[in-house]
Amino acid sequence: CTPTKHETMSATPTRFRELQKIADGMHSGQVKTSPEVRRFFLEFTNSLRAETPGQAVGKMLQSLRSSPTPQDLYLDFDSACREEDITLADCLSEIGAECIRSAEGKTFQTAMSQAADLTGLSAIRFLSAWAALNTDDLSACIDECDRVDEPYGCIYTLQGQAYLESGMAKEAIDSLTLATKLSPDDVLSWFQLAKAHHILQQYEDAWHAISRCQRLAPMSPEVDLLAGMVAIALKDPKVHQTAWQGLCRHLSVCSDNVEAAIVLLNLVFLREDKPGLQQLVEGVDWLALMAQTSFTSHLSRILGELNRRGWHKESALLLEKLTANRAG
Repeated sequence: CTPTKHETMSATPTRFRELQKIADGMHSGQVKTSPEVRRFFLEFTNSLRAETPGQAVGKMLQSLRSSPTPQDLYLDFDSACREEDITLADCLSEIGAECIRSAEGKTFQTAMSQAADLTGLSAIRFLSAWAALNTDDLSACIDECDRVDEPYGCIYTLQGQAYLESGMAKEAIDSLTLATKLSPDDVLSWFQLAKAHHILQQYEDAWHAISRCQRLAPMSPEVDLLAGMVAIALKDPKVHQTAWQGLCRHLSVCSDNVEAAIVLLNLVFLREDKPGLQQLVEGVDWLALMAQTSFTSHLSRILGELNRRGWHKESALLLEKLTANRAG
């Protein structure tokens, strides 16, 4: 259920409970901290309980502005959060997600940008960039990432994704290549890098990146689908076989996915694989596919490919399946 615009954090399943435990500890004296941090913390949790997430973040920003040492205040606040084995960044990320769902995403992004200016902390700048990306303010995301001086892979991944969604694939590759060097085990960085190379028709590089993804996330349908799309552009039977095997593992969960079905059919044609076609005929939800215009627009080409190869029996079998589904 998406929160309404005026829903408070106390009404949603977030880390609010952990924050409230810390606030209760401050009230009782069990959690020791400075008067400034205590006041900051209690004002923030009270705001979360009574106001919208965006308003609560605004209160936090006001507290940082009024402090002579905003970075120390934030870090002391974070230390208090760790009493419940959480971090302030964790809390803010959940609050940010609530803001985005309740149409306060821009409010959160602006507050995080200003909080990062006050504290000089990259973790807050990351949240600003993340919020900008998730509110489709791609230029703001790119700019916020540029303002981080420390070498964080997650920052370059965000920037690369923003470049990619802005249609700037070359710039995306520069950022994402840095991200993979800084965080070589991050699947998202390699996945976005493969997409960027694929867009620029740099298929060998795309295959290298998506192969790394497959090793890091060997059972991901999204990774194996992109691998299939890249493989189709290459003239390597081994690559075709690897892509086929990877995507077929997800046949039951993507049997009504038009893009996956088209990729699998193309791999069948490239591999001249009649048994593979039989596997698709039995495993794909043709009724669900036929209900989608994006699939029916491909149907004449698919049947034409079957007949061009002389696969008349297989073509008749597929037509029978489609006709039977329509009749049902």
